[in-house]
Amino acid sequence: MTVREIINADANFLFTGSGYDPMEGAFLLENNEHPLDLKNLQKEHPNKFFSLELLCRTATLCNNGNIVDNEKTPERDIFVLGDPTEGSLLTMASKAGFDTEYIKHQNKRMYELLFDSQRKMMTTLHLHGKKIMAYTKGAPDQLLEKCNMLVINGKIEPMTAELKEKMLKENERMASKALRVLGFAFRELAPIRKKEYTKEEVEKNLTFIGLAGIIDPPRKEVKEAIELTKKAGIKVYIVTGDYGNTALAIAKEIGLIDEQNDIQKNNSEKTIKIITGSELQDMDTEKLKQIFTLHENIIFARVSPEHKLKIVNTLKEMNLVVAVTGDGVNDAPALKRADIGIAMGIMGTDVSKQTANMILTDDSFSTIVTAIKEGRNIYENLKKCILYTFACNIGELIMIFGAIMMNLPSPLTAILILSVNIGTDVLPALALGIDPPQDDIMKSVPRNHEERILSKKYIAHFMYLGLFIGLMVTGIFIYTLIKNGWNWGESLASDNPIYLKASTIAFAFLVLIQMVQAFNARSQKQSLFKLGIFSNKHLIGAVVISIVMLLAFVHLPIMQRLVHTVDLTFKEWGMIIAGSLSIFIIEEIRKIITKKLKSTS
Repeated sequence: MTVREIINADANFLFTGSGYDPMEGAFLLENNEHPLDLKNLQKEHPNKFFSLELLCRTATLCNNGNIVDNEKTPERDIFVLGDPTEGSLLTMASKAGFDTEYIKHQNKRMYELLFDSQRKMMTTLHLHGKKIMAYTKGAPDQLLEKCNMLVINGKIEPMTAELKEKMLKENERMASKALRVLGFAFRELAPIRKKEYTKEEVEKNLTFIGLAGIIDPPRKEVKEAIELTKKAGIKVYIVTGDYGNTALAIAKEIGLIDEQNDIQKNNSEKTIKIITGSELQDMDTEKLKQIFTLHENIIFARVSPEHKLKIVNTLKEMNLVVAVTGDGVNDAPALKRADIGIAMGIMGTDVSKQTANMILTDDSFSTIVTAIKEGRNIYENLKKCILYTFACNIGELIMIFGAIMMNLPSPLTAILILSVNIGTDVLPALALGIDPPQDDIMKSVPRNHEERILSKKYIAHFMYLGLFIGLMVTGIFIYTLIKNGWNWGESLASDNPIYLKASTIAFAFLVLIQMVQAFNARSQKQSLFKLGIFSNKHLIGAVVISIVMLLAFVHLPIMQRLVHTVDLTFKEWGMIIAGSLSIFIIEEIRKIITKKLKSTS
């Protein structure tokens, strides 16, 4: 975070550069291209220096941050300990030419009134010589309400309605540029030392100094992540304690709100809506639900933690799955109430981390979107495993029970069934569990959270596949028996050459058709040619290993004795391979028909 502007009643200072290094960038007076020198400013513009010194002193003292400059590292490492906002204020004072450590030494801290989300400001009390000084920083609109005096032209004058309006307009101007704006004020207290001070007795009759505009540029990856959420049907709302115009400017910058699109919809009710905490306080749940329904772009500004909880409760009442981010102690109720509470790993408090379901180690919004993508892929891969496993096992059941009902010899012996289930089924199922995400995984709307995996449509899908596998294996088994001289109803011994040949062909056919089905299971909608046959390297490896095991079971003498198989000819292998590809053909035809029916409906 970096301070870009300082505004007071009679001056405008600019800062360039970024980060926490005071040597990077320059300190300028508005409309002046040359960097300012503090001594020259004090000599040539004493009034401007007076207000600048007061603001930088306030920013330094009303501050719990600390800039660490590690000069021993090969690349000079400068970072902030504490809040980045407070770090940027210390850098601002240093960049302007003030010695922040000297300021702290000359003004011993006595007491602190912590920031809270209700009053949106913090105050520290310091001993300056024999004086007790209170320095305050906070939300400009809230702070100005506490001020009855103003620093102007090197003097402290009464606050007028015109000057107050001017500062509020400057606040709006900076906020519209996506700057986070802080106001600064001070007050001299009666020289009576106390163990404890209250905000009511300190934060009143303040003297307003000026404003500082701080830029917190979004990470580069955020815009792309926001675009993904839109394609994925995920609605993102900004809920912030900052000024509404600041949040709106940031929302436009990251692509959350498309202003051109909003202009086109200006005649409808779906326009940008900024709701403040005070408005939300007086709003009932039904009214809030109506706003969520009518408005596409909603920003909640100047809200408190209880308002955040109210928003979460309303969205949950609308039967939506709600994820909430937070970093403070007061965010804990909203994090707890949400379906998924997400705490910040870097800036988050211990309370927020303990309450949340998930902790972001890098505090990046794009990581949340990546997690959603991974979650969707895990869910889809689970469905692929179920489809593959159920279809193959149903096929085996139909084959066994079909043979019993038709008074046939069992197509597979118990040891061959075990060989299929343990030796050749497991690896493709595991490979499907780590199938890479499909290109359109973030282009579909979220599924209904009440929807079951085993829906009627899904059950029908693996049932028809299982039926097809079972009938095909049984058919090739009967064909081989009859071709080799078997008569219907004739009993065959387990070591009969006719039975061994038919059983071996059925075994090989079952394994290969299941291997082909493993590729089919990768998508219920997209063609395998579009997905890429070789895009899942793990599946290719699993199928190759399974086929090598099949060849070993069929052709190695030691395995022939153990599992009761016989050698197969090239012609028989050709028949098996051609037959196993039939399931791929019928699935591709089904996908084409389904896609056409969907496009015409």
